[in-house]
Amino acid sequence: MIDIGSAMESRKEFSISEFADNISYVALETTDNSILGDHPDVVVWNDKIIVSSLNQPLKVFDKKTGHFCNCIGHIGDDPEGLSSDGQGNIPFWIDNVNGTVYLRALGNLRLLRYRLDGTFLGSVMPVFNNLELKNLFFYFFHISNDIITAHNKTWNDKHPYVFSFNAINGDILDTIPSIVQPFPLGGEISYYNYGTSSYNNNGGGVYHFIFSNNRTARIVPNNPSVWEYNGQICLKESFIDTIYSIQGHSLSPRLIFDLGKWEWPYEKRFEKDESQGRISISYILENEHFFYFILHTGLYEKRKSYCGFFNKKDGTIKIKDGIEITDDINNFLPVTIRKVSSDGEYIGLIQVYEIMEWNEKNKNKILNAKIQSLIKKDVEDNPIVILIKSI
Repeated sequence: MIDIGSAMESRKEFSISEFADNISYVALETTDNSILGDHPDVVVWNDKIIVSSLNQPLKVFDKKTGHFCNCIGHIGDDPEGLSSDGQGNIPFWIDNVNGTVYLRALGNLRLLRYRLDGTFLGSVMPVFNNLELKNLFFYFFHISNDIITAHNKTWNDKHPYVFSFNAINGDILDTIPSIVQPFPLGGEISYYNYGTSSYNNNGGGVYHFIFSNNRTARIVPNNPSVWEYNGQICLKESFIDTIYSIQGHSLSPRLIFDLGKWEWPYEKRFEKDESQGRISISYILENEHFFYFILHTGLYEKRKSYCGFFNKKDGTIKIKDGIEITDDINNFLPVTIRKVSSDGEYIGLIQVYEIMEWNEKNKNKILNAKIQSLIKKDVEDNPIVILIKSI
């Protein structure tokens, strides 16, 4: 059990050095073919960095040098055209064993399959006997060795909750009954909004819904709700304080978060007035040594963000206000953690304009050579990927 409640009561600032001992920076090459759009998101798999951005195909870079390698997919109305998240960002997933890249096709009924070199491998659609799957838009996927595990984030009982299928032919392998109530609980949608705020620092926006009965809900499609660690597929559902391991047709509790007085009762999750002083654990990244997580209290303009980590070895838990973590290793820009790489490194990303703004306020700081090289970048250059190696 992880005692989040006590850590929230005693939260204080912590720095990168408390859970990492090395930070490296990869400046992504900027050419006519490789330039990235707004709202970039990044995944690191083996020796490659893969980046999506607004209204752009995926761009692949060399992890060591930042050299541009190739594009994956394209924007278009043809059968190989990519589906965005509704605002132009292109979600994608990578098979953690063989590196095959998956993107949603237009219409959101199929996943397009590509090699990392950009070669198109075809598409796959889940094949159900008696279940009609109308849309993959609000599913999050984990893919390993040509097996896809899909998690439905809409709490919609008309779609399967969690299921796995063959990534080559679409055959269903397992389905898991829902542990959540249908969405919505009464009332028609009276207001809908797509926002970014701090969610965009972690790879995507948030969908807000308000219903005619004054209930409310939010869905963050790209939050990593399914992941694999040590050969075990894990699931963390919003407003459920348990990490489950997926075992065939069932879920088995793996780890529980004790939120104490900050608990947000599941049955209250649609109640707007019940959100203050409640915690939602919305983002978890696991590597060999740590669980890194992002927490939220409240909704909309009253929402506050926190981040923290749990040390698996000694049970230490630390939580701080905000999601930016002080870089006391290089005395440089604070870091916002976005992902975890296939090698277990935590991943961040900074724009060149952020570096310039920081430098204007810190011109008297003594900086090492690698940081000085970043400060010399042009404002039009591609972002910098940050790799944080845990202790």
